[in-house]
Amino acid sequence: MPGMKRTVWLIVPLTLIVGGCARRQDTSDAQVQRLSISEAKEKAVPPAGWKLAFVSNTGVTQSLSGGASALMDAQGKAGQWVFEFYNDKPTPVEEGGKKGMSYPFKAAVVKPEGVSWLPDTDLAVPQKLAELRGETLATLEQARSVAAGKVSKFDMMSVGSDVNSAGTCVWRFRFYDLKSGDVVGKVGVGSDGKIVE
Repeated sequence: MPGMKRTVWLIVPLTLIVGGCARRQDTSDAQVQRLSISEAKEKAVPPAGWKLAFVSNTGVTQSLSGGASALMDAQGKAGQWVFEFYNDKPTPVEEGGKKGMSYPFKAAVVKPEGVSWLPDTDLAVPQKLAELRGETLATLEQARSVAAGKVSKFDMMSVGSDVNSAGTCVWRFRFYDLKSGDVVGKVGVGSDGKIVE
């Protein structure tokens, strides 16, 4: 119905949704403008009272592929960053025997040309959401460097944050060969810079 928000159920542990985002595009990589995470974060400013839940290139709670141009290069600059925010005023919910909490939720897709806010939703989760804090977000660059050192050959990469209810973050990276369209590596790195299986 018009004007109604949809509810998305997020089941823990998180599964990063990045399938199909490494398809070759007609545009050469040299023509794609890219942003660092810090440049993108400056553009994704939510209303007061909203907290950052997830950061990725292609969406954590929903797939926002954007093709190869959305991905991150070896220097950590991406054509697209997705920031997902929640309002920390959950309501108890139960659906199909599942109990959890539903949070007001919004997402910003940041590209070099600007920010697009997606329609507001509700996000239902089995456990309390934890904020992805600024100091944790600042560990992304180190994590990217550690992860890239584990994969010998790739064209582009993507990342998604996996934050548990205690606030511990694992950065989940995927590495792509654009010619074949294959995922050539997956690496998880904790906010402490250590590899996570």
